Amino acid sequence: MSFAKGFRAPLLVAASVTVGSIDIASSQDSQNLVDTIVRNQNLNSNPNRETTYDRFAVSGRKTRLGYYYAVKLNCQPEDWIEVSISKQPEHGKATLRDETTVMTYGKDNVRSSCNGKSIKSKTLEYVPSQDYKGADEIVVEAINSAGQQVINTYKMTVK
Repeated sequence: MSFAKGFRAPLLVAASVTVGSIDIASSQDSQNLVDTIVRNQNLNSNPNRETTYDRFAVSGRKTRLGYYYAVKLNCQPEDWIEVSISKQPEHGKATLRDETTVMTYGKDNVRSSCNGKSIKSKTLEYVPSQDYKGADEIVVEAINSAGQQVINTYKMTVK
């Protein structure tokens, strides 16, 4: 498994955003430096981070909320990452599925040379219950081999 989270999302969620990436880097030497991409902020000073995101979905339709992977400075996958759904939504189903995604970093990111390269990832998907409209919530936790943790809470509005 790999760790970092870049966003490419369906139309109602966010349409291919690099607006969605946070760097969490370990204090290991630069050869082994690890990033966890979640949104465009640097979390070096606080590698254990809880973040809440507001997202939208359509009743009964699958929505991709994000991709989780971890990559070293040399664009190689980190040793391991554990990604889990710690709280399932009450009005639907969230799943993590293995997928290959393309890395996307901002031009000023130390890993921008990785852009366009494929990496194995976990994709978070959400399908709200048919005919449900209203609020829902999903919590995802990711821990990588550098001992960093990210907890993401997705506050869903289902239309």
